[in-house]
Amino acid sequence: MSCSEHEGRAAVGDLREGKHSAVDSSHPIEAGVVGRERPDLGKVGVEARHGAGDEIDFLESAAEQTEVGETVIEDESSRDHGLPSRYGVDDIPLILQDRSFGAAGELEYDTSPTAIMRGSRGDLAVVNGVIGPVAEVPKGIVRLRVLNAANARIFRITFDDGRAMQAIATDNGFLSAPVTLSELTIAPGERFEILVDFSDAEIAILLTYPDHNGETPSGMSALRRAVADMTDMLIPLVRFDPTDEIQAIITSIPRKLTNLANPEADKTLKRRFFVLDPMKAANARFTEVESGLAAGMKMGINGKPFDKTRLDVTVNRGSKEIWEVRGTEMAHPFHIHGASFRILSLDGAPPPAHLSGPKDTVLINEVAELLISFDQVTDPAKPFVFHCDILEHQDAGMMAQYMTM
Repeated sequence: MSCSEHEGRAAVGDLREGKHSAVDSSHPIEAGVVGRERPDLGKVGVEARHGAGDEIDFLESAAEQTEVGETVIEDESSRDHGLPSRYGVDDIPLILQDRSFGAAGELEYDTSPTAIMRGSRGDLAVVNGVIGPVAEVPKGIVRLRVLNAANARIFRITFDDGRAMQAIATDNGFLSAPVTLSELTIAPGERFEILVDFSDAEIAILLTYPDHNGETPSGMSALRRAVADMTDMLIPLVRFDPTDEIQAIITSIPRKLTNLANPEADKTLKRRFFVLDPMKAANARFTEVESGLAAGMKMGINGKPFDKTRLDVTVNRGSKEIWEVRGTEMAHPFHIHGASFRILSLDGAPPPAHLSGPKDTVLINEVAELLISFDQVTDPAKPFVFHCDILEHQDAGMMAQYMTM
């Protein structure tokens, strides 16, 4: 299972011809929803696969400034499922980011108070350090290990032709069985493994919906989201080209992956309550920028900004606890180090099947109940942390420390 600690307006072009325009946005992808007629991706620009063309210096600069990686952890059970395992061939990492660049290809970063409150977004979608990449794949089953390594952007991915994705694993392990999805929401820091069938030999483009998180105080209502889904311009991420030049070894998807017991909310377990608080009212007066962060802006958990000299929680090693975590003002990706959890509920309802596995990161719209297992030893000099995984929110203090005893 892939795991990693992660440290816009996308390149638009004719990905069907293997090309894209690195900076042009005058031909946006046609608005639409999953399963509709494939959109026209617009103007031909730079060769994405090999980086040839007038924009080569820009692309090299972009790759250098967006470097990030994954650590893949596997065991015998992982290798026994008959899953694609040829790295870079039918087992492909997809590291999703968004970045903004100046005219010379230099990295630009928005440090305005608005960007800090919402989380900084980039203008261009970047996948594996490349804008508009093309991947040649076998005409069979391909395994994608997807990491959202963006500062704040939530990716909601789907294929332009509506083809299914089979979710097989989350942050910390396999699901019981593959879960069929037409779209998948991935918050900053989240990881998923998905299987995609390219046996039809058709070119397919992975897209993402725009991210509206933080645009309204309490998130996007169901009605507004439905309207947005009909009118938003989808952003192309990567094109997949099935080819006979790569042998298809895996041609079927396993029915069973692992035995995963349902989590039980034992009433005797200790329950803790946490609120991820942007402290919007307290930050309203800050307008100046200093040292890369809006000067003086503070965020916190339970009203307390992060303090490395303060230990916030002590737990017994080997124990389980139920943590009820609430988000305010917008959706927050909650992440905990040194522990794994199962989701008991999201906004009062059972989690969807693809979120039923072992995790360490979850997107919280309103409230989540998490059954957390604390099995690791803590170095007294280096407590574990838990925090919002929007980078600007962490930096502003939406983080706390815990230790196992």
